[in-house]
Amino acid sequence: MRQVGDTPITTASKQRWRTPPTPVALDAAEGTEWALVIADRLGLYFAPERMQFLTDRLWNRVRALGLSSPALYRAYLLSHSQEWDVLADAIVVNESRFFREESLFRALADHILPQYVRRRELVGGKRELAIWSAGCSTGEEAYTLAMTALETLPLPSLWDLQVLGTDLSEGNLSRAREGVYEPRRLEGLPQPWFDRYVEACGSGRVRMRAAARAVTAFRQHNLCGDIWPIGPQDVIACLNVIIYFRREDQLGVLNRLYDTLRPGGYLLVGATELPTVPIRPGVTPIRVGDALAYHRAI
Repeated sequence: MRQVGDTPITTASKQRWRTPPTPVALDAAEGTEWALVIADRLGLYFAPERMQFLTDRLWNRVRALGLSSPALYRAYLLSHSQEWDVLADAIVVNESRFFREESLFRALADHILPQYVRRRELVGGKRELAIWSAGCSTGEEAYTLAMTALETLPLPSLWDLQVLGTDLSEGNLSRAREGVYEPRRLEGLPQPWFDRYVEACGSGRVRMRAAARAVTAFRQHNLCGDIWPIGPQDVIACLNVIIYFRREDQLGVLNRLYDTLRPGGYLLVGATELPTVPIRPGVTPIRVGDALAYHRAI
């Protein structure tokens, strides 16, 4: 029998309360300990100013499991590894929309993708393009990348276009695979694109059509994890993700993303999270239209 302090963890102890316990704020030491545990396992960093958000999410899981305290929940996590996925779903911020960071998508359509087309025309070779939405949340970014490529590439049916969306949260990925959204999330979509790529699906919601879903795939991936099963990419978009990592992890993740680029590839990062120092000697953002991006030389 395991125990935390003097409190054994048993089935009975999980269900011992008749009235759900009242959430109590984590003290400074508890908050720091939880922040370190989550950062080590999931890569997500919770600064002191975000501790109330973390506390609320932890207590939601404590009460859902019939436990009485975050300390017991911590012990539960140690012996129920699948609970980490549930916790990740609970604490990942799901804030996304189509055409978020519009300047980056304009740079993709007006500068980056035309360069790929010209390069293929000059040197020949396969018409293939691999795009990765790293930290795709519920899929809006990945589908925006797919639609942008389909609208920009000449004769897109002749291209081997693959758009991969990855996220820490399996719950997010399930919604991304469904491709079903509230219409308000697509308010920035040009009407011709809406007509080509979106269809009504009942209950006032809309769904991405097969044309966008056919070139888009989703899988779970932890950008701070030890396993990196992502092949070479031509374009990587990692928007509003890096800010949720510890400072010491941010450059490491950016370097791994940069190393995943094929020669000539571009790494797009949110404007608010570009580091103030080069991610490595000689690698600094360049201007692409109205946006900034990292470019791996050919």
